[in-house]
Amino acid sequence: MTVVSRKVDVSVRDPKNPIVYAPLTLSGVGVGFNLERSPRSDSPAALQLAGIRVAELNLTPRLVAKLLTQSYGLSVSVGNTTPPYEWLGQNPGDLGADPDFLRFNPEFTLLLQSPRPMASLSLPSGSSDAARQVWKWILDDAEAAEWLSGVPDEWGARVNPVYSTNAGLNPFGLAFGTPIPETFPKSDPYCYAPPASGSSPIVPPLLCGTDWMPYTRSFSSAADVLSSGFTGARTTPNPFPRSTSDYWSRDARQGPGGKTQLAITDTASAARLGIQMARLSASGDDGTTREFLPPTQQALIDGLSAVDDQPLVVSRPVVSTSGYPLTSLTYAAVAPLKLDAQARIEYSAFIRFAVGEGQKAGVDSGELPAGYAPLPERLVQEANAAAQMVESPDSLRPAIVGPSTSDTLPTTVPAASAEQVPAASPSQVPATSPVQPSQAAPSRPRSPSPSIAAAPPAGPTESSVVPEAEVAESLDALAQSEPTVEPPASSLLPTPVLALARSRYAVPGIGFIALFSALGALEITKRPRRPGVQVLEGGK
Repeated sequence: MTVVSRKVDVSVRDPKNPIVYAPLTLSGVGVGFNLERSPRSDSPAALQLAGIRVAELNLTPRLVAKLLTQSYGLSVSVGNTTPPYEWLGQNPGDLGADPDFLRFNPEFTLLLQSPRPMASLSLPSGSSDAARQVWKWILDDAEAAEWLSGVPDEWGARVNPVYSTNAGLNPFGLAFGTPIPETFPKSDPYCYAPPASGSSPIVPPLLCGTDWMPYTRSFSSAADVLSSGFTGARTTPNPFPRSTSDYWSRDARQGPGGKTQLAITDTASAARLGIQMARLSASGDDGTTREFLPPTQQALIDGLSAVDDQPLVVSRPVVSTSGYPLTSLTYAAVAPLKLDAQARIEYSAFIRFAVGEGQKAGVDSGELPAGYAPLPERLVQEANAAAQMVESPDSLRPAIVGPSTSDTLPTTVPAASAEQVPAASPSQVPATSPVQPSQAAPSRPRSPSPSIAAAPPAGPTESSVVPEAEVAESLDALAQSEPTVEPPASSLLPTPVLALARSRYAVPGIGFIALFSALGALEITKRPRRPGVQVLEGGK
């Protein structure tokens, strides 16, 4: 069993081992922030809020795209140097200086922010369904999609070309976003080369994007960065380096009252550490007045309202103007035909508990923590039905079918006997006629455990379902017709044996005799002499 947010890709599914999906949790992903106010000196009213956290942050898909694509000037600049990029001409240095951001967050016109953390995001490493969900939310938005294609925004800011969805503009010659990314790449190649110090023989190493804004291990550890104000970035020169590897030291932790951090994280991790989550606008909501929604419990539930009539597992995210746009629904994916009876009982019990007692909000063990929303009743019913299918998977084997690319669950035929039954090829088994003994496949080693035989793939227009009784009869005939072929005696030896003379034992034997003789002599010299026996000088 594993937990997923999307269906397992059909290309890696085993048609003989169908997967059952059970809804488990309802939460969300988004941009967490820890921004403590540092008012400008010419804002007397704002000075009263110095050091207090910003409570609300409004972000659109295009603003998040700017943070993810290293398109702000300070996201690619370090060491008081700026790379010679033509596209940087009209781009603001960071989020707080972007008119596109300030029109939805006017409070930031009164604040000073640490520039570099406001120019990019702390991002979890590795691939994930959640990363794909964020990118799909961005790419589904017309305003963000146009900007990613290379069209500047109303203030002249352009996308970093290495993230452009226009292959002609992208220096890699590929269209970013096709297919939808499942990671958060840092693709800009610029690295800062610091000048060598005349007093030190150590050559300073290059300082690249992942040095001044490193990845975190996970969505949960991204929330830890927000809480602590410590990114682990290495941009501070070490005055006494012993080697190239320790030339750059870790930056100091941001102190109380001065934290400025943005990160991609999940609602549960943010709630665990008391981190605020940005309010997001939905894909397609590109008017002058937009609705920004926080990931409250009700907003997460409303985020599923647009898919009430969809199949068991649907693609995320759900675009809904009444719900949080990055609502995330996870499923337990179980392959029950490969489990023994005890495992099926335990997995089904886990699913029933997760959608039963486990949906009660609380802080005790087994209760639903903050950051999650209780599952709607329709999903609870689906989960209980899936749990029953896991516990009693007989309904998954009604007949033999070919590989399916649809969203319906593949089915299999029951085991014909307690012996391994070889699978027939498409040329040997017509979809509408039984298998003849003369068409049997070559003999294979038999196994003491039962297995399930796969059927030939169906054609594009014809059904491949074979009546169960006919399949069982054909498989019995096939098993009985298999010839038993004994391997020739010569094939039992993997390599020929060389004929060796008897004298091959002579040298080892002489060696052992010499060794034992030496050990005996040594033992004799160690024995004490008999009392009363003296050796006189001259042999007397």
